[in-house]
Amino acid sequence: MNEARYHCANRPEGAEYYPRLTALQFGNLREAAMRFSLLLAAILACLLASCRAEDRTPGTIVLQPLGRVSASDISTARHGIEAMFSARVEVRPAVALPKNAYYPPRRRYRADDLISFLAGRTNSKRVIGLTAVDVSTTKDAVKDWGVLGLGNETMRACVVSTFRMGRKRVPATVFRARLVNVCDHELGHTYGLPHCPNPRCVMADAHGKLSTFDDSTGDFCVDCRAKLGRFLRAGGRS
Repeated sequence: MNEARYHCANRPEGAEYYPRLTALQFGNLREAAMRFSLLLAAILACLLASCRAEDRTPGTIVLQPLGRVSASDISTARHGIEAMFSARVEVRPAVALPKNAYYPPRRRYRADDLISFLAGRTNSKRVIGLTAVDVSTTKDAVKDWGVLGLGNETMRACVVSTFRMGRKRVPATVFRARLVNVCDHELGHTYGLPHCPNPRCVMADAHGKLSTFDDSTGDFCVDCRAKLGRFLRAGGRS
């Protein structure tokens, strides 16, 4: 305090005053700054660890029906997903298809817009939308390419359509297998899996052919299983 009064008393009239710190005061401030830095680093480390733990935790997969979807299709999708993934499936009440996703020239819905819609309703939970209407996306030079489904890793969301699964042309068992395989395929994308070169893996690129899913083992191959790890149930459905 004496040093502070000294500097104050000897400054010229009207001059700005910048108090000088003693070595002790400077040391205390430096120590406080170091403690704050360590505390901040610890908080950031905890937040990072929490995020990583959440990424490793199976958690919940939201199944969101879009428009009119039969109860049997919802049940098939739910049980198929739960048999493959080590997560609880939360089935939500059906919601209307968003108008902004409709593509009038082809009378169908844009899958990308449906994914954005789904991601915005689920609070960062992984979500799969299920619909009976035709959906499409842009593929290479084709602006509007009809698809069975589409998945997005960043948004942790995907959408599956039964429109192209040939419900009336194949036995019910084949239709149900197709539905489950496509659901697992698109969910695989939300976990970061790309298309798999193994033609029997459920992550194989369909190239617009239903036969790809019919010929699938209905499970992830060894390599894809290794990447998904604890997110899958041991042995899958095989």
